[in-house]
Amino acid sequence: MKSRLFLIAASLAASLAASTVLGLGASAYAASNYPDNNSSASSYKAWNAAPEFLSEADLIKAEYNSALNNFEKRYGLERGFTAAEFGEAQGIALFQELRKKYNLGPDFSFDELVIAIGIKSVQERYGYLKLPPNFTVEQARHAMFVDDTKWIRHSYPDLPVNFSYDEYVKATGATEALELASHYALPTNWVHADLVAAIGPMEAGTIRHRVGYERGASHDEIVAKLGQRKADWFAKDNSLPAHFTAQDVAAAAPVREYSALGQLAATATETDVAKHLAAESIKYITRQYGLPATFNSVELRQAMVQSAIADKVSMYDVDNNFTEFDLARASAASEVMRVRLRYKLRADFSAGEYKAAYEAAQSKGGNYSPLDLYGPY
Repeated sequence: MKSRLFLIAASLAASLAASTVLGLGASAYAASNYPDNNSSASSYKAWNAAPEFLSEADLIKAEYNSALNNFEKRYGLERGFTAAEFGEAQGIALFQELRKKYNLGPDFSFDELVIAIGIKSVQERYGYLKLPPNFTVEQARHAMFVDDTKWIRHSYPDLPVNFSYDEYVKATGATEALELASHYALPTNWVHADLVAAIGPMEAGTIRHRVGYERGASHDEIVAKLGQRKADWFAKDNSLPAHFTAQDVAAAAPVREYSALGQLAATATETDVAKHLAAESIKYITRQYGLPATFNSVELRQAMVQSAIADKVSMYDVDNNFTEFDLARASAASEVMRVRLRYKLRADFSAGEYKAAYEAAQSKGGNYSPLDLYGPY
């Protein structure tokens, strides 16, 4: 039993890291790279509301104090926090988020992380398919195909799960013909002359050429052409033979190109799938946090701390040993410079100059300027 768990752990470790990383990497990026952005709704409201008109000196003070309050509210830290304190708070928050997501203890090993991520990763991707334990890729591929095509069996309930070209032609052709009859108020067994009488020669001719039936075709021949058109599309869209059989559908059920299953042999098992996904995840997480190929919880937690600090250093262009005051000064200076660029104000502008520039911009259709962005990027 233990050897089986170890094998799953190792295989899943590779597969699950990928899922973990994808979830963790995204949340880490969102949480630490852009922690000070407002929601789109509040940003829109703030952007369109008239500002408080202050001189540059007073605006710097106001923005500085606002930044301090925002940092403390967001991160729950004391006034004047250091880079180390910030990194610890943010890194621990990310670490706890990962523990909660994968139900891990405080001092998990690399193998435990891999197993936890792997199990969740496989279940998230394929659990909805109701596959057997340790399913094969062939089983999963076909289950995905059946799931992808369930709308067909809903529209054409007489079709079996594995249907042939001829069965598809028969089911879809009859339905298409009835839909046209209902739409144009045609007889149930309509022919081209009925269509011409209902909508005119030009429109009827367009439909005839599109479907590909002859002018004097019988109703059954029209039904067959309608079904063949649908079946040809289905074969092309799903990379099936032109006149596919039920066996073709069962044995060669296509898989989306972006699926990991498309890169594995049909006989590969769930464990192999987990290994593949884990390898991708591990690659991502080690690159994201600069970790070695294998790592433990302490190393991951410390890497998250350092990553949080590095994100702030990059965002505010401050030194590695920054304090909250450094961040607030950088934030205030940047906000004031945006105002100066947006309204073309001189350095050390007065409150009156700010108000006049704002009103002039509004009279010309708004206060937006490309200069409010970060240069040409």
